[in-house]
Amino acid sequence: MAAVRRAQGFVRFALSVQYHGSSFLGFSYQGAKGEDCVFPDGTDLRGFQSVEGRLRDALGSLVGEGNFENVQVSSRTDRGVHAIRNT
Repeated sequence: MAAVRRAQGFVRFALSVQYHGSSFLGFSYQGAKGEDCVFPDGTDLRGFQSVEGRLRDALGSLVGEGNFENVQVSSRTDRGVHAIRNT
């Protein structure tokens, strides 16, 4: 984790993550109703989250829920796709 700059009372960080995509729904956050749930059509996503969803959970644990603005990425992956140094 590297601090990029300090501006207007907040700090920006750049993170590079590596992950095995078979455990994720892709990178983009699907919202509370789109992850770790069962859809009305029977699609069972219990136990599955997006990479961004897991990062949001980790940030919430690290700095507290609501103490971070947003997550921006330079690239994203689809379900089942692996990544090395996704920033």
